[in-house]
Amino acid sequence: MSSTRIRLAALGATLLGALAITPPAQATDTAAAQPQSSFAVPCERGWACLYPLPNFEGTPIKMYDCKMVTNPFRGTGSWVNNQPSKYHVKFYDHGGNLGWTSPGGYSEDRNAPLDWFGYISAC
Repeated sequence: MSSTRIRLAALGATLLGALAITPPAQATDTAAAQPQSSFAVPCERGWACLYPLPNFEGTPIKMYDCKMVTNPFRGTGSWVNNQPSKYHVKFYDHGGNLGWTSPGGYSEDRNAPLDWFGYISAC
């Protein structure tokens, strides 16, 4: 093999090594999992929050326990479940019937329809 081919092969191996993709770190059940910088009003660890506007804008309703809270918002908003992974946010229709349960924390929807549910709880 010529020295030019050897140098090209070495250069190719170096470039491939530089382009190696490392998979992202797995999210853990810690406060670091929440991207706090993207929130106008943060949703603290251990809480679930319902925002009146998309992308976590506006003043949220903050929930900590299983109490059903009335959803006063309409249109498109957002929600965050910043609780430990064993807790889910439950969405109830206007008659109080369970309509959907979120994944465990940390979970979110930055662009959520708010009209269909009348109540929400954080457990």
